[in-house]
Amino acid sequence: MKIPDAVNILGKQYTIFVGRKDLELSKKSRWGECNHVELTIDIRGDLAHANQEESFLHELLHTAEAAVLAENVAEQVIYGMSAVLYAILKDNGWWPDG
Repeated sequence: MKIPDAVNILGKQYTIFVGRKDLELSKKSRWGECNHVELTIDIRGDLAHANQEESFLHELLHTAEAAVLAENVAEQVIYGMSAVLYAILKDNGWWPDG
């Protein structure tokens, strides 16, 4: 799938960047991150495309977490949910290719 330039999450418009913060994210050993103040999602551009897709889904889960939960969900929970959800969508042909 082509990662979109922006996504609306519960009325908040997040701008998505691929490759804007590669060095910074790499130094933190991260594939991506979301900023709930700036309403941005950054995904590393030097990842394989499938890893960019999974990271995009992972960061979407973090935006949902910030929007509806009072407490932070453990990173391992988000990681596990995004990996399994991505695999389910991909393996069943429900993740758009392109």
